[in-house]
Amino acid sequence: MGRIGEGVLIGRCVRGLQFPFAIEAHVIDRMHALACRPGEAPVPMPIRGMRYVPALRRFDYLMQQRTGARQALCRILPADATAASIAQLLALEVFGRPDAEWNRVQAARALDIDPHELSVKLFREGSALTEIVRTQRLMRAFVEIAAGRMSALASMNHAGFGSAARLRAFFHARFGFCVDALIVTPRPSRSR
Repeated sequence: MGRIGEGVLIGRCVRGLQFPFAIEAHVIDRMHALACRPGEAPVPMPIRGMRYVPALRRFDYLMQQRTGARQALCRILPADATAASIAQLLALEVFGRPDAEWNRVQAARALDIDPHELSVKLFREGSALTEIVRTQRLMRAFVEIAAGRMSALASMNHAGFGSAARLRAFFHARFGFCVDALIVTPRPSRSR
């Protein structure tokens, strides 16, 4: 799909990232760190370092404060749909359509299964519909804002949050900083 987050969040730790697809954390230059499990010490990644993060794995990304540092937060890799859990399939649907009305019936319809079967499968996997929806709406808002494709206000509406205060509260609780602190560096235009 491409790169997201180029030139953003230098000197910050972005906590609790959790995408419904596999990603590859990719550093263009300088030292950054990645922690893939809660409580795990961040692993420094050298210049041009990469680390694969499986789908739905929660991770933190630390960017060291350096003048002129550039980084691509992550490069999205194709998800392995053959080994997907029901939670991953649902997360992909929510990430793709964050502004949709997500309840048990709508989620079951999106996955083409019975609502009761959806509930049973989510229970067996230890997942909750509301948590999947909230998490993937936040991930989509983060990607849109970090990529400079949307303002925080536009992202709030697109990601299905009812109010700016609600988005700010969830954003701060999840990532550890306010959505307004997300610094976006404009991308250079590509002329042919």
